[in-house]
Amino acid sequence: MPGKDGIELLRFLAEQNCKSKIVVLSGFRENYLEYADRLARAFGLSVTTLPKPFALNDLRDALRGD
Repeated sequence: MPGKDGIELLRFLAEQNCKSKIVVLSGFRENYLEYADRLARAFGLSVTTLPKPFALNDLRDALRGD
C-alpha cells in the first residue's frame, strides 16, 4: 500500500464503521501484530492477525472465523 501502512488503514476502516472481518498479515516485527490487534479492537473492528510466513490452513481458518 504505497504511502499508507496497515495502522492507517485500520483507522480509516474504523472511521467508515467497517463491519467486515479483517485479517492483518505481517512479516514485520511480532509486536506490530500485537499493536495492530489492540488498536483494531479499540476501534471496534473484528480482526485476526497472522505472522508471515503462515500456513494456508491458518489463513482459511482466519477467513472463516475459526
